[in-house]
Amino acid sequence: MLLLWLSLFKAETREELDKIKSMEVSVMEEAINAYDEISVSPELRELERLLFLASVNEASALHHAGEVARKEEREKLQAVIDEQAAEITLLKELLSKEKDR
Repeated sequence: MLLLWLSLFKAETREELDKIKSMEVSVMEEAINAYDEISVSPELRELERLLFLASVNEASALHHAGEVARKEEREKLQAVIDEQAAEITLLKELLSKEKDR
């Protein structure tokens, strides 16, 4: 009997459950029927829907966080580029003045 219970908990497909049920062991049939009732209940479907929505929200939040981080990094890089461009312009002006002397 213990092996049947282990088979039941290990089952991953409907075919495996049907195979156990076909053995016509009343306790196993009752357990599978109870599982079937629970798995189609509106409450369980709602929980599954909420879990799915939570995972979608999490993925969206992670994507948005990545976009924000990339934008901030681009802004930092642009600030460095602008600073270096200003320094280059200043150096060019100084070189030009030195040539004019």
